[in-house]
Amino acid sequence: MEHLNQTGAAEALRQRFANGGPTLGICLGLQLSLETSEEDGGVEGLGLIEGHVRRLHTERVPRLGWAVVDPWGDAFYFAHSFAAECPHTVATSDGVTAAVQRGSFFGVQFHPEKSGPAGLDFLEQCLSPA
Repeated sequence: MEHLNQTGAAEALRQRFANGGPTLGICLGLQLSLETSEEDGGVEGLGLIEGHVRRLHTERVPRLGWAVVDPWGDAFYFAHSFAAECPHTVATSDGVTAAVQRGSFFGVQFHPEKSGPAGLDFLEQCLSPA
């Protein structure tokens, strides 16, 4: 966040969101869209979406590997130690937020670029005109 604030990118992203510009946040991009994060001792996020990023308290941290995303039914590749807690969650994986949507912002915790055909299909849908 420090770099985004120093370079003006944080304000540019907030302005894009306020103007309804479509924005996709992948992994950390999803986490940065929320209000706060526990990472690095606690930081403010962009505040585009209500919610907080919390450290995972699961059997294995970091959470690495393939997991099915509900309700989509496809498996995607995850690599994270923190996860969103958000009222705008639209998909989950093993009880963890996998995707959020609010207005023109869509964020995913997984890595579509590492998720084979399912990830390619997801990115193609994001790039297709509505």
